[in-house]
Amino acid sequence: MKSPSHNVLPVLYERLRLRLEQEYRDLQHRIDRTERQLLFMGVHNAESPGSSDQEVLIDRSRHYRQRLKLVVQGLQRIREGTFGLCESCEEPIGQKRLEALPTAHYCIKCQEELEQTGYSLPSALVAPNHQNYRREDADSMSLPGS
Repeated sequence: MKSPSHNVLPVLYERLRLRLEQEYRDLQHRIDRTERQLLFMGVHNAESPGSSDQEVLIDRSRHYRQRLKLVVQGLQRIREGTFGLCESCEEPIGQKRLEALPTAHYCIKCQEELEQTGYSLPSALVAPNHQNYRREDADSMSLPGS
């Protein structure tokens, strides 16, 4: 396995870590706010459960949780020393790609190959849907080193 430090400057690496940590905090805040809104709607709209507003909030929460899972995985890869390496070919992911998408799992070449073959990401890379994704799962996700 090649070390990502050959392609990723320490300054960039640190900047991306800080960016992922900030995104983690922002997503936690958004999830909390969305869940409070859902709780409020549930209490005040008990006669009409499943409203379109509730569905929008559920979809939004699901999106935030999926993104949170990717951010946590990125932070874990930083902690483990595998950040910046393609999970398919184990070659360094390009600096511009990491700057644009610090949660990238694949280099451009491997990502394009995956898309051309119609391959979908392994379920481990995508958060479970809201029916079986519990609040305590998100609570147990902590920033690396904290």
